[in-house]
Amino acid sequence: MDNHSHELVEFNNLRNRFPGILQAVDGWLTDREIEFLAAAAAFPTADGEILELGAFHGKSTIVLALAAKLSDGAKVTSVDPLEAAELHANLQAAGVAADVSAIDAFSFDMYGSWDKPLRLLWNDGANDIATVRDDIQAFLPHLADRGIIAFHDVLNRSGDRIHNFVDDILSSDHFGACGICGTIGWAQYHADPSTTASLKAERLALKDLLTPLRAYHTWPRDFGRMTKIAYKIKRSRVPHGPINVAKWIDRVGAGDFAATGLLT
Repeated sequence: MDNHSHELVEFNNLRNRFPGILQAVDGWLTDREIEFLAAAAAFPTADGEILELGAFHGKSTIVLALAAKLSDGAKVTSVDPLEAAELHANLQAAGVAADVSAIDAFSFDMYGSWDKPLRLLWNDGANDIATVRDDIQAFLPHLADRGIIAFHDVLNRSGDRIHNFVDDILSSDHFGACGICGTIGWAQYHADPSTTASLKAERLALKDLLTPLRAYHTWPRDFGRMTKIAYKIKRSRVPHGPINVAKWIDRVGAGDFAATGLLT
């Protein structure tokens, strides 16, 4: 981890600035989720761009753009048909308007036209099973080997992403390292599924912990007290605390950026 000491100092400096930068930006990201997204953007695991599906007012967009500047300066493309005026104003205020291509469209408007490799695919747009599955099928082929895919609200009953994360990601041998941070479910893609064999037990263990929660995501939000207690107990069994950034870097094989001159 000594190889990453300089990068971590720069990362921590940025992390300490986020409360001030994001104070006036509406959104639902928690501090631990902000830190995870920043780490995923600041410490590339592959070559490529960053694609965000769903921006709202740009909180995650700003995090991704500022963090990417610490390393490879990857272009951030954000796709969202709503709240365009607020999004663009917030990107301008945060000083990242030039680093983000904000497209006022639905994700399906990009199907068939996207042709760039991705190192990070962040899904925080539509939250129904069919649309999220269509998004995965459309953009996953562009995810670079060892790139990261992440979904918001996997542990939030506001939508259906838990089903996609379990069925389309954790059930696939193309994914190795994986986890939950806050409500974000993430996994690392491997073009060659044979390279994930040592991580299969870990991936399936997370799948087993999430599977009992799936039924609760299809019920009305206002279910009874005892059912709510049962849900909270099962949810608490899923590790979803803050990431240790240094350990995460080592786990996903992020490169030595000082050696490549990306931070000098």
